[in-house]
Amino acid sequence: MKMISWNCRGLGTPRAVGALRKLITMERPDLVFLMETRKKAFEIQKTKMPSGLVHSIGVDCNGEGKSRGGGLACYWSSSLDVNIISLSSNHIQMEVTTTIIDSKMVVTGIYGHPEAPQKWRTWELIKKLTPDPEVPWLCLGDFNEVLKSSEKTGGNPINFVGAQAFQEAMDFCGLRDMGFSGFQFTWSNMRPTPNTIQERLDRALVNECWTEHWPHTHVSHLDRFNSDHNPIYVIFSKAKRQKKKKIRLYRFEEMWLQEEDCRHVIHHSWPRGGRNITSKLGNVGANLTEWAEATFGNIQKRIKSQLGIIKRIQAAEQTEENLKKGKEAEKELENLLKL
Repeated sequence: MKMISWNCRGLGTPRAVGALRKLITMERPDLVFLMETRKKAFEIQKTKMPSGLVHSIGVDCNGEGKSRGGGLACYWSSSLDVNIISLSSNHIQMEVTTTIIDSKMVVTGIYGHPEAPQKWRTWELIKKLTPDPEVPWLCLGDFNEVLKSSEKTGGNPINFVGAQAFQEAMDFCGLRDMGFSGFQFTWSNMRPTPNTIQERLDRALVNECWTEHWPHTHVSHLDRFNSDHNPIYVIFSKAKRQKKKKIRLYRFEEMWLQEEDCRHVIHHSWPRGGRNITSKLGNVGANLTEWAEATFGNIQKRIKSQLGIIKRIQAAEQTEENLKKGKEAEKELENLLKL
């Protein structure tokens, strides 16, 4: 099973929604928790997502127009039976049952208070939400706090009192950090050196019962795009995953219809595909794929390559030049996502 948590910093523009949809299409999660949507709950219901994420719930953002802030959302697939336990401006707590293996868990999406004087409210909220210790519990999101000095670079030293309060809340709830792979920070102020500040604010925490039920849980930081936060990606199973050989499937792309040559390829390929429908479709698909790669190049490979460039830039020193290159790379990625 796969889940994504992302402080998306707004879903008010086609670019932002497109970035989210592409992330979902590429990673194919079963559940997505979003923070700072800057959307009302009814708007979340109207914003449809791909890859089978047909169910959703939203928490209203604050304010109106350009003054909007906050807002939460969760999307999930029909492979999950989700019962909303509670929600607020800072959390969505769900009882989740997987219909495939009939396994129940509690999943809590947290958006921590960003204001220093209010952070204690986050720890009290998590304590209040603690389920029965016999139930597997995953608590993930943007906690707006670090646990140790190595989780921050630049700016003022970390607030050790705040970090200690976070750790004490985890201990009280029986939660532990699952660690991660990928870039070590999940948030950046996007400023050039020497004013760069980066922190690990987003993470996934689990209780002991979760570890017993889902011993093979892996957390990774995905590439940052269209937000100052990296999405976090949680994948878990009872058995260790075996790598499967990918089978390349034919897929018709809607963007092909924008090209007149597409119709010509179909028109000339159909009668040359034999007598039955299956062979005709196979011939059309093969010729369309060859034509598309010659016309557009392999879009998925180009997107993957561009994401790699962005990842390397984000991991490098945030100089003026690298920030400029990063914006150029994001612009190129945005153009690819439109294809």
